[in-house]
Amino acid sequence: MNESSAMNNFLKAKELAPRLRVKVSWVYAHAEGLGAYRLGKYLRFSWSRVLERADVYTHTSAEAERSAARALEQAIYGNLFQTVPQIRNKNSSAALN
Repeated sequence: MNESSAMNNFLKAKELAPRLRVKVSWVYAHAEGLGAYRLGKYLRFSWSRVLERADVYTHTSAEAERSAARALEQAIYGNLFQTVPQIRNKNSSAALN
């Protein structure tokens, strides 16, 4: 692998943010936890390393876990899988016959 193709494997914060569906400022604020590499004054991210470490940010609440999982699925698979809205039964406490 030559130096040019190795550099193409790294993402800038502004390239990573849309993949995670967060603001660029969030990426900078969580750079260490995301496994950023510091190259002088620049930060670069490895997508595979971010995915390994993303688990840290998905354990805050059930809704946050679902949202993070959807964001990662979207980043990995695009619109391959459509999100189906959850339908709640008004009589959810009623026993089934």
